[in-house]
Amino acid sequence: MVYSLSSPDVAVIIATKNRPGLLKQRALKSVSNQSRLPNHLIVVDDSPKHVQRENRLTLESLPPTAFQVHYLINQRTPGASGAWNTAIDHLFSLQIKCFDSLFIAFLDDDDEWHPSYLEECLAVSTTNHSNIVATGFYRFESDVRAPIECLPPKSLNEDLFLRGNPGIQRSNLFLS
Repeated sequence: MVYSLSSPDVAVIIATKNRPGLLKQRALKSVSNQSRLPNHLIVVDDSPKHVQRENRLTLESLPPTAFQVHYLINQRTPGASGAWNTAIDHLFSLQIKCFDSLFIAFLDDDDEWHPSYLEECLAVSTTNHSNIVATGFYRFESDVRAPIECLPPKSLNEDLFLRGNPGIQRSNLFLS
């Protein structure tokens, strides 16, 4: 892949369902605190109407930022995969200058990233000419136990996915 000379575009996609508090306090706060802000934030909602209203108001109340905020209702299969596809369909409808230099980062509504997550993923991808970056993460199973460190895979190939999951989940996936 050849990257454009200008900085690549980054789109963050958040699928949400029935967790407006976590969406606001974790995911949206995490995106707003990134050292490299995304160009687009797309939140796709699978919640009932009364929760959709709350989520939409939360997004509308975000302070002005350097990124475009898009709030969508899931138009595809219910669940995360349908929400992601709704967001990707929406990205294709936008006038993005160069899809060859567009990166997508997925974030669950109840997760958060380190403040340099997007910056570091972009740097690794650009330096290594990679189309995908899978990072390590910490899994918190309770408030009283220490988090479990989940290391990223050293390499990826299709055989790893035929026997299980090599440690990739939504919130540690960054791809072009």
